[in-house]
Formats: sequence, structure tokens, C-alpha cells
Amino acid sequence: MNILALHTMGHDTAACLFRDETLVFAIETERLTRVKHDHQVIHALEHLMAQCALRPEDVDLIALSTNVRGSIARVRDLDAIQSRIEAGALHVEGICELLGQPIPCLVVAHEASHAAVAVHYGGYVSNSVILVNEGRGTFSRNSCFLHREGSLTLVDQDALPWYGTGFGWSALGYLIGFGKSPSAAGTLMAMGAYGRHRPALEALLRGIKDEFHTSERCKQRHQASPLIDYLDAHPSFDDRADLVHTFQLLFSETVHSYLVQQRNTLGVEHIGLGGGCALNLPTNTKIRRELSPSLSIAPMCNDAGQALGAGLYALRFYLGQHPAPFSPYQCGAPLVGDEIQAAIARAQLIPQPYDPEFVAKRLADGAVVAFSQGGSELGPRALGNRSLLASTTRPGMRARVSERIKERQWFRPLAALMREERFAALFPGAPPSPYMLFQYDMPAGLATEATHADGTSRLQTLARDVNPALHTLLAEYEYQTGEPGLINTSLNGPRKAIAYTAQDVIDDFLERDVDLFVFDDVVALRPQARLNS
Repeated sequence: MNILALHTMGHDTAACLFRDETLVFAIETERLTRVKHDHQVIHALEHLMAQCALRPEDVDLIALSTNVRGSIARVRDLDAIQSRIEAGALHVEGICELLGQPIPCLVVAHEASHAAVAVHYGGYVSNSVILVNEGRGTFSRNSCFLHREGSLTLVDQDALPWYGTGFGWSALGYLIGFGKSPSAAGTLMAMGAYGRHRPALEALLRGIKDEFHTSERCKQRHQASPLIDYLDAHPSFDDRADLVHTFQLLFSETVHSYLVQQRNTLGVEHIGLGGGCALNLPTNTKIRRELSPSLSIAPMCNDAGQALGAGLYALRFYLGQHPAPFSPYQCGAPLVGDEIQAAIARAQLIPQPYDPEFVAKRLADGAVVAFSQGGSELGPRALGNRSLLASTTRPGMRARVSERIKERQWFRPLAALMREERFAALFPGAPPSPYMLFQYDMPAGLATEATHADGTSRLQTLARDVNPALHTLLAEYEYQTGEPGLINTSLNGPRKAIAYTAQDVIDDFLERDVDLFVFDDVVALRPQARLNS
């Protein structure tokens, strides 16, 4: 059985294909167009169909998240279907015309798609509560689900005040000047590490009426006027960092308290998080530390996972099947040898066989390495298959990589990557972080260039069987330097989506301060860096 799952409207559109219970292909639109948060899903669909030799008549069921308007997937009676979902249905059956072919479809509530991904990454643990928290879904800004005995039930919605929601982060980011991009909230969160809690600011935030996040847009500016007045009177970075820091503490405490309430009410132990707010590291860390050590969050917990979530929901909660686990390195097709060689030749780089000892030596000498192998990562985090790697201790490396190469704001941090066994030795008893979704207090002198202003780092922990090549490189680097980790940040040039192909990597970084390029089993050197034999 072929299930084609699509997220077709809004940001982070994507397509994926499940064959029986197995994910065989997934691709985010932005990886193909290189436009962050791109909505032009036709590119993703056409690429998937070409890669999988899939014709419309081969599709048995189309699973769609409710962001579904558009010309490529026309759902009959869509308004009626949307009305039923807005009234509380988690899915509605229908007929969809895909490229002229009528195909049975299942329209899945946006919130339920998020919940399905969280349940999947929790291993389908029964008796678990899932909080989906985001800027805006189909029928809510936040919703709470109970997963029990193979069923998913909506138990609550819109229970959080505005400062406990993704809308709150988006509104604050917009008012501070980061625009309306879905990336604005993540940029804003980085400021909080430079601030301090101020009771007067907490009172200001609490004083804005809760209906701020449910009102019509024409009323919201008036409702937010105390916040706007503060920002107008306090333009300095420090004052705004205090505001963000205070908001973060209020957000974390609000979400934590709500989950305590739901856990006790529903009588469950396991917790899952979905939606864009599940990328909030301080909150995730607080919940896992104080409430649920087995907290599950998918690497594609934001809207990048909507297509996957619709497909998983259709399999598990509509068809009653058991979706197989899938690797996080499954966004699109692997690198192609002929394309690698052609891209290297066009750039007039010098190819040689990949040697982890040589690459580790260059990293130890201060090189920045564009490292790409196999398929790319699902979701917004670079997990080692499309990564920029660099020393975590060489002075100035954070500024070089983040500010100069990637042109990010000066206050944004970088993450550190280390082998799981070294992490266990350095942080005894601490749970691992394979998807960079938690923060850790860093010992003095450890990974200084990947430590944020508040003394934490968004660590990624890497098991050997998950990524053997990168694990070996980390071991060799530590053997040469004594340093247990490397900076790991996403492989994309300024304001672009993560690179997909070898040509993307070269296009982004050939004219930037990147020293060498790794493509699977090939290292590409600049002519002046040829290895002496």
C-alpha cells in the first residue's frame, strides 16, 4: 500500500511516501528551492515522484494535514471537511484530485499531525500526554492529547495564556523587530541568555489580557500597547534581553505547570511535545529534569514534520498499522557520486580519498569543514550529515563560523557535538540529546566556543551505530587534540535552507571562509591546500 503524505500550504511544506508501514522517501520543499520555509510544495511532490518512480495511479491513499489548499491536491468538499475538523474531528475522509487523478484521502488536523509525530518518537508508549504548542494550528494555538491503547484523543485546547504559546514568541519577536518569519522566535530565544529576570517586566507581561492571542488582528496592537510602550522607551539590547529572559522564565513555568496538571488529571507518566515550541531548549530541559525523564520530542517537531505526521496518523490511528521506526537522516536522496565529482571539478577543487585522520588534523589546526554524507536530516537541526564542523576551543571560532561565514546575529550561539560515551563520562547520569533539543550546563573550559552566554550548550550526543563516519572523526579529533567535541551547525549559507546536494554546498561556501569539503568518501581541497604525499 502506498500512502503519499503532504503538507501543502503555509511554511515548511513537504512530501513523503510510506510503503506499507515503512517510510521510503521524505523531502522538504526548502531543500530543493533553498528558500527557507518555502510553501511551493509542487517541487517536493515532483521530486518525490521522480525519485520513487511514483505515478498518481500508484497512490492508494493521500494523507494531508489541514493546511491543504492549492492546485496540486484539490480536496472535494474541502470547506465542509475543514468545518468538521474545526468542530473537533481529528480526521475526515475525502477524495483528492492529485495531478488530475481522483484518489481517496484523509485530511488530518494540523494539531493531530504534530501529535502523531511525537507519539511515534515516543515509541507509541500507552498512557502518554502530548502537548502541541505553536503559533497557530487548525483549531487552536495549543492542544493536549491523550495517547492510550492505540488511540489518540483530544482532551484540551487553548488552555495556555498568551505568554505560554508560540504566538507569544512570534508576537514578541515581531515587536522587537525580527519580522514575521517562522525563524524569528528561535532568534529571539537566543537573546534571553544575556538578560535577567525583572519582576516589573513579569508583571507587564502578565498584565496583557489573555485574549490578546485570540483577538482579531486589528485589536491586537491596542491590547499589546503596554509592551509596545516599553520597547519604545527601552531600545537597548540589554533592556530587551531582560524582557526576553523574563518571558522565557514565564513561558517555561507556565508550560511546566500545565503539564503537571494534565499528568495528574489523566494519570499518565510519559510526556511528548510537538509544534514549534518543542524547539524551546530551556523549557524542554526543565520538563525533562523536573517532570518526565523519558520526555519524547521528534527532531521534526515543527511544521517540517507535518507531512510525516499526517502519514503516521493515517497508518496508526486510521488504518491501525504499526509504522516502522525511521532514521533521522532521511530527508531526500543520498549524495550521488557522479554529481559530487562534477561539482568538485566545476569549482576547481582538488579531490582525494576521505581520511578521518587528515580531516581531524585540519580541524585541529583551525580549519572549518563543510561535512556532508548520505541523506540529509529530517527537521531543522543539523545532526551530522549536513554540518559545518569546527573547533570548540579555538578563540574566535564562534564569531568566524556564526557571524562571518553564516552572517547570523552576534548574540546567537553554536552547538557542540560529542560521542555518546564521552558525553556520559563528562555528564554522569545526564540523559543524552541525539537531536539537539536540550541544553546542558557546561563545565569551565569545555567547548568554550559552543557555550552560550548563560553557560549552557545545546549539545548533540552521537551513538556509533547512528553515524559511524562522524563518530570515527570525533574519536580521531579527540585523540589528536584532547577535545571531546566539535562545533556542529547547519550546512547552509546566509539566509538559505540547509544544503541538499554537493553543488548546493559548494555554491554556499566556495567564496566563504570554509577550508575543505567532505562529500561521503571524498575530501575536496582548495588548490593551495593539496596534501603533500
